[in-house]
Amino acid sequence: GYGGMKENKIPICVYEGEDFVENVTENPKELWISKDTAIKVGEIPLFPLVNGLDERLAKAYAFSANAHRKQYRKGTQIPYFAHIIMAMNYAVELTDDMELLTAVILHDTVEDTEVTLEDIEREFGKTVATYINAESEDKRPGIPASDTWEIRKQETIQHLQTAQYPIKVIVLADKAANAESLLK
Repeated sequence: GYGGMKENKIPICVYEGEDFVENVTENPKELWISKDTAIKVGEIPLFPLVNGLDERLAKAYAFSANAHRKQYRKGTQIPYFAHIIMAMNYAVELTDDMELLTAVILHDTVEDTEVTLEDIEREFGKTVATYINAESEDKRPGIPASDTWEIRKQETIQHLQTAQYPIKVIVLADKAANAESLLK
């Protein structure tokens, strides 16, 4: 999860990765128990190459962590920022495009915080804002989310049939991170 910022503006985070788990198993529950044990043994840096972290990504992590700072995963005391880290872990396996990775880090800021697309464009550029806009669900303000859940998911499925590759990467990383959280 997010642990604040060091003096050099690099986020302090914890990484949950299979590289640090002994005897990886195909049983998902056993794998999660092993990962949890590995993390409890000591802090493992989120970024294997922290010194090489692109400044844009560090800025996006800090921006996202600040935007989501008072949010938690549904029904838990897990900081929402953990979801951002998990989504990014999937995305870096699919692309090294910095604008796309930046959009993954920021993918829920417009949907779930007070941040606007204009804020994103001003801070991170038009391409990142365009990706986030194309990926964001229409949450239909004023209507309870539970009442619109099914239609929003159907809209996402329809949208993905013709969406560009970058949008598919963002949605896949988001959904994979959500599935991982549910499994855990």
